[in-house]
Amino acid sequence: MTITLTFNNKLYNKKFDIIVDSKQRILDTIVVLNDTLNFSVDIDKVFFVKSFIFKDTISVYNRYIDSKIFNGDILEIL
Repeated sequence: MTITLTFNNKLYNKKFDIIVDSKQRILDTIVVLNDTLNFSVDIDKVFFVKSFIFKDTISVYNRYIDSKIFNGDILEIL
């Protein structure tokens, strides 16, 4: 199943709306954003994102489906 999300990097004031597979790891998405869209995230220092719908901190090593991240959520890089 695919879901539509917004990734937010407040440090560099960058936002991207993307469609991802819900079985994908969050970190894999961040790596692709860095490689293709210059998301400006130091992968070695990113361990968590914050969901704005659930107000919860989530490990980037989790899959979207396991973290209960669904359509329309906004994830902020911490």
